[in-house]
Amino acid sequence: MALTCALSITGTALAATANSFADVPTNNWAYDAVTKLSKAGIVTGYDAKSFGGDKTLTRYEMAQIVANAITKEDKANAENKALIEKLATEFSVELDKLDARVTKVENQVDKLNSTSSGLILSGFDRIRYVSTDKGTSNPTFANRFDLVADTVPNNKMAFHFRDIVSDYTAMGTYPTGASGTGIAPDGNGSKTNQITDINITDKNFWPGVNITAGRFSLNLGQTSYLAGSNGGFDGINGLWKSSKGSLQVGYANAAVVNLANFNNSPSTFADVANIIYGEYDYQSNANLKFDVNFVKSQGNGTTNDTVGVVGTSTSNFSAGQNLISMAGGGFNWKLNKNIALVSDYWVNSASQAKIDNGGTSPVGYVARVAYKGNQPTVPGSWGAFVEYQKFQPDTYDENWTASFLGAMSASNDPYHGALKGLDVQFNTTLEKNFVLTALYAFNLKNSVTNGDYFVNGGSNFTRIQATYMF
Repeated sequence: MALTCALSITGTALAATANSFADVPTNNWAYDAVTKLSKAGIVTGYDAKSFGGDKTLTRYEMAQIVANAITKEDKANAENKALIEKLATEFSVELDKLDARVTKVENQVDKLNSTSSGLILSGFDRIRYVSTDKGTSNPTFANRFDLVADTVPNNKMAFHFRDIVSDYTAMGTYPTGASGTGIAPDGNGSKTNQITDINITDKNFWPGVNITAGRFSLNLGQTSYLAGSNGGFDGINGLWKSSKGSLQVGYANAAVVNLANFNNSPSTFADVANIIYGEYDYQSNANLKFDVNFVKSQGNGTTNDTVGVVGTSTSNFSAGQNLISMAGGGFNWKLNKNIALVSDYWVNSASQAKIDNGGTSPVGYVARVAYKGNQPTVPGSWGAFVEYQKFQPDTYDENWTASFLGAMSASNDPYHGALKGLDVQFNTTLEKNFVLTALYAFNLKNSVTNGDYFVNGGSNFTRIQATYMF
């Protein structure tokens, strides 16, 4: 029971992600599967009486049960192991969003039983290799260490904290930049220690409504390419759930996430201060879900920015100038057990975006074909996808996006993120909670000039990383 409780704590810490909160339809086979696993003693706290009528679980809550079952797979017979694998495939996206914290729960259950605050520590250690086909500093290696703390001071509130160290020698240092944010470089320009998330969630502020306040991560879209930040948004986020969908709306200050050194990347929307955003997710059936979303902001009038298609001059944005007026949507369609089509599309109709694109509203979109999916707790599991991305200037921000484009340096992005090209990614779990990921992007072109994307020549990008999760 403590394991189930701890998994619930993890779920509240990720309340800002709305895609997984659509209810599993009452006639879905997963309920019978969980009931069968419960009768076998593999999961506890659920039986046939837990479901039926109006009683449903969200996909995220179901994923928590599946994660519980995975940790006890060694106790299952062959038939139940196959059932667990089927459930893991069905809820693979939601399991990925758990960020492998199942392992954290296993390691901390005893501490949870003996600690009144229910403090749970988790995180990961990652080593990354990055290379382009041309360049003076290739290849490069980078380290990243994430430390996450979650606690529930009472049955209504949850507290979440995350600190990211991008170089081991920066551990324990909290440098303060000119902005006073405390997440600027530590002096040599290559090491950062960033408090990216620190927030508290009221799990039932209003019936069916969660409210998160503080610094949090923002995720929008099926791919999180519109927004999939590593924290950095300071504000308030509301999440409402219904039987078939969910709605999140929020207001946040983006000054921290837009610092050039927040993610060692430039920021297309560096002059953005406060944003409002929203997303509605709808689960049409067990195999199809879609969303619609928007992001809107105005400038604060303090930052220089190149204007024009190629950037022939610079000027200060005036306070209140319309910089972002994004609207779009996406879908995730499971064609069968193993294959899914995933897509996002959005347009920026803001006045400044039109200036940067010759008078037209720029468009960004992603089209992906995904096959299977690895589970961090299941050795030997794997997944892959191929996708095509096209972004016109001012359609995404390097520090906001979950795309590999967030790893690009300022010298490679003189056109405000103008890019198009193909990439493939492969993920596999080598050992429990040890994941290897390989990405190769090829024929990357500037979507304005159609020339090679990298300013020093070259159009291919390779990234290989090994991640240990705890």
